[in-house]
Order: sequence, then C-alpha cells, then structure tokens
Amino acid sequence: IPAISEESENRVLENQTFFIIDPLDGTKGFLNKTNNFTVNIAFIYNREPKLGVIYSPISGELFYTSSDKESFKYNFLKKTQKVKISGKVENREALTLITSENNLVGRESKILKVDCEHDILKIGSSIKFCRLAEGKADIYPRFGRTMEWDTAAGHAILKYAGGSLLDLKTKKELIYGKKGVTTGASNDIERATEMAHNMVTKWGLSEKLGPIKYGDETDEPFLGRSAGTSKQGISD
Repeated sequence: IPAISEESENRVLENQTFFIIDPLDGTKGFLNKTNNFTVNIAFIYNREPKLGVIYSPISGELFYTSSDKESFKYNFLKKTQKVKISGKVENREALTLITSENNLVGRESKILKVDCEHDILKIGSSIKFCRLAEGKADIYPRFGRTMEWDTAAGHAILKYAGGSLLDLKTKKELIYGKKGVTTGASNDIERATEMAHNMVTKWGLSEKLGPIKYGDETDEPFLGRSAGTSKQGISD
C-alpha cells in the first residue's frame, strides 16, 4: 500500500487506497518547545479516512480508531486505561470555538459576533480534532489552505467519535487523494459563505453570527464539528 506525506513526492493515487503520514504536525510548536506537535497516520480507502492515529510525544496522549469504527484515547506515558471517546458533552453553557494558536485572525475570529457567549481554545497541530472528538470544543472553522496530511488522521478520529469534517462548498465530508493533496477545494466563495452561515444558523446561533468574509479563490474552507453539535439537527 503506498503512502504519501509532506516529506515525500505528492501525487494522485489512482487506486484510492493509501496511507497519509505527517511525522511532524505543528512545526512551530516543536521549534518553540511546546507540546503542541503530533505524529499523524491515516489509512485512506476509497478516498475516505478509515483509520487514524494521532500521538503527542510530550503529553503522551494517543488518539486512535479501531476496526469497529470507534475512537479511543490512551496515555502512553502514564499507562492509563484506554477510554472510548464520543464527543458528547452535557450542560455546556457556552459554545467553544477551537483554532490554531496563531490563527485567530480575520475570518476565523469573525464567525461569531463579539457579544456571543463563547469560549476560545487555542491549540496547535491536529490535537484540535482530538479536542472536538472529546467534546472539549464544538466547532473548528478553517478558511485557508490546508493539506490532506493535516486533516486525515484527525478526520477519522472525529468521525468515529460522532463528529464530522465538512467541505463548506459541497456540504459533505472531506475526501482524500485529490490533485495537490489539499482539502476542501472551493472556487465558489459566495456559496461557501452561504453554507457557513446556514450551518451555524441551524445550531440556533443565527443571532450570534458575525460577517464571514473570504479571501481570494485559492481559499479552501472546512468546518469541523463535535458530536454535541451534530446532534442539533444539522443535515449533511
């Protein structure tokens, strides 16, 4: 089975079955000596993420999926008991938006109005998807260029915990093995803007939306959501 990564030759895989590997996701976190970097491994079958593994070497957190389509968390350093994660959180008083440490600018910061009661969780690397899968955050908007090795493993973990990772243009789950290995390509900025508003409106947040403005047509927006938000009547 072939594998692609940031460090290897990128190519379209005609058989649509391959591994995607990112041996160091969160380069800035690694260079700044924080714990916000991970190792990501995903198995893609028929352009869909079927298995995913994300490991944080500093914290020892290991997130992974099983062949039974379930997601688990285990601390390799502390040797804790593995825990099945579902992303279901009860009695959350405020929406939690998750973003990269240095990325809460422009469009990401304007998805909600300033008077909306919400929390912001800033984390580097693919651990963001794991926090969605755990239910520690609700939404992860991303409007810029993103590569498939950045999302594939986290996508699988989030999906099997009941969440989803949607292309804002197609309103469907991201697929993999595309030319250039970017995610969620969108050349229709007006449609993507409308989709973002419609999705968040269906969560009952229509009064909390801020103006979402996209840049040029190279932007590739997606929206990650936890199982808790998926339960609120949002159709795929």
